[in-house]
Amino acid sequence: MKPRTVLAMHLTLDQREAFIHWLQANGCRWQVPAEARIITTGNYVIVPCWNIRTIKQARTLWPKNIRDWQPTVKVRRFKIRHPLSQDFS
Repeated sequence: MKPRTVLAMHLTLDQREAFIHWLQANGCRWQVPAEARIITTGNYVIVPCWNIRTIKQARTLWPKNIRDWQPTVKVRRFKIRHPLSQDFS
């Protein structure tokens, strides 16, 4: 797969859903921010993810007293097991 950068905020809703399903097929089980810059390099995809896995976990762990708090972002790297069928660049 050729190297490319995909900005999640520039994708349409259908493209974003297809891209998220592709990330999940390659092992991404974390929430991806809407303004994420997703990089594919040869055999790997590099994704900035929040440190929460589900929306329920976000609601229960979200502090109620701190209004400006955001979940921490961790950059994760996944091996591409299923090739991307569409061109999102």
